[in-house]
Amino acid sequence: MRPARRPSPARKSLHKAVITTEDMAAAPSGQVYQLWLQQRGDMVSAGLMAGGGDEEIVLEGDAATASAVGVTVEPDGGSEEPNLPPVALFDFSEAT
Repeated sequence: MRPARRPSPARKSLHKAVITTEDMAAAPSGQVYQLWLQQRGDMVSAGLMAGGGDEEIVLEGDAATASAVGVTVEPDGGSEEPNLPPVALFDFSEAT
């Protein structure tokens, strides 16, 4: 997976973040990419994406208080919590 650029930092007025991908590989068969907002050390589900090509996804949930966004590979339908370490983790404090 290769994000085109870092997720947009949370906009205080909208409380949302966006992740944009470019030429992203599709998730393996029977699996999906799951997005997570890191809230006070816990990973909270922020939506699912299949991958494959170029995408722009608005993360679900309140990103205004999140410190990072992570991406994991999970079984179809997603998981209640990450099963493996993130394949990508973007720290909002490093966003421009």
